[in-house]
Amino acid sequence: MSDLTPITREEMILNGEDLTPITRLEYFLKKAAEGGGGYTEFDSTLQAGQTTVTITDSAITANSVYDIYTSVYGLNPTDVTVATGSITLTFDAQQSDLEVKVRVS
Repeated sequence: MSDLTPITREEMILNGEDLTPITRLEYFLKKAAEGGGGYTEFDSTLQAGQTTVTITDSAITANSVYDIYTSVYGLNPTDVTVATGSITLTFDAQQSDLEVKVRVS
């Protein structure tokens, strides 16, 4: 038999559940107040001549929100593939190394 103890809206927000736009904002504000920021950042490097970079971490889920940054202004991935625990970014081959940052929230 499962635990039928009701949880409060506050507990749902703190657990990251019930993330309608307003409660999502509340969740991030509460996480920021706790020092968590509500996101995790990952840095990686796309080596010159390569076309993909894969980042793996348990924080990466299909329901997460992703912000992708590169060291070259205006250069964006041509494809992004997300699976539980990993995100793969595909770029056109570059002549020099490209720094990539992914923010997961």
